[in-house]
Order: sequence, then structure tokens, then C-alpha cells
Amino acid sequence: MNQPQEYEEKDIVVLAQDNFDLDGEYYRLVTFLNQSLKDRGLIFGLTKQEERLSLKIYEVISRESD
Repeated sequence: MNQPQEYEEKDIVVLAQDNFDLDGEYYRLVTFLNQSLKDRGLIFGLTKQEERLSLKIYEVISRESD
């Protein structure tokens, strides 16, 4: 029988956001940043809004247990 998994509760906070006009393999840059900085609690998100790209930088913070 499978035991329920316990997950650590975490908050995700937006540290910065900006919009850019970029061409090329920008998605590879975001993948590289996510793979390189994941262990430091950083996540990079990229979305396309019309013809511009929006980049957000998040920090993952562990919640203290009560």
C-alpha cells in the first residue's frame, strides 16, 4: 500500500520582473539559469506577452513548521 508523501511547505516570492524584446534561443538561457541556480532557491520564469517576453525571478523560501 502506498504511503502518502509529505511535502515541505514553501513560499515563492517574486524578486524581480522585466520585459524584453529578444530573438533567438532565449528559452535555453532560462533553462540554463534554472538548472544552475535551482539549489540556491531561485526559479526563472519566461512568458510571452504579445511580441515581448516577460522574465520573472522567483525565490523559494521554506516555511517554518509550527
